[in-house]
Amino acid sequence: MRKVIVLTVIALMTAGSSLAWTPDQMGIYFDTDATVYDDPGVAAGDQISIYIMLTHPSHPEVAAWECQVVWDQMGGLFFGSWALTNNGVNVGDISDPMAMNFAVGTGAQPIQTSDATILATWSGIFASGTGSCFYVKEYPGGSFPDEHLPGYAADETTLVPCGISSGSPDQPVASFGNGCPGIVGNNETAWSTVKTLYR
Repeated sequence: MRKVIVLTVIALMTAGSSLAWTPDQMGIYFDTDATVYDDPGVAAGDQISIYIMLTHPSHPEVAAWECQVVWDQMGGLFFGSWALTNNGVNVGDISDPMAMNFAVGTGAQPIQTSDATILATWSGIFASGTGSCFYVKEYPGGSFPDEHLPGYAADETTLVPCGISSGSPDQPVASFGNGCPGIVGNNETAWSTVKTLYR
């Protein structure tokens, strides 16, 4: 019986991406398709791009968004800057990498969503060090105090809390170099659970 249930779950997961993915997840990625979140090949001297992304959003537009990003640079040296999609305006403080607060409005240009929606991009050089580790958390004093989650506004009246791509604000969502290896994405965790049922 257990094998029948597992095979049914596998069939549902492979039937379509809408069934296989958790909607409204926020995370950090190193590619624009939201597939690379653990890259041990990044080394000092490399040019890098880091993306804050919303994956599989349940609404067609993002009018505003909020989260805190913790970037543990592990004593490394980085030169670069953040760019907000659609020239968004951030009223949060991002001067401290260990607590970068994003509370971003897009004004008259809401972000059109896709399965992998870029909210912000850091571009620069990893000058020296061993790597980095990233966490996504709720914006302090933000719109979702009960859920303790990041989130976005789809329009003037619709607030959407987001899951965190690692499954928890206490678990890293991304790493490069010798940052925090062995990161497992939220959807991969679910798949691992299904596979252990089959054994």
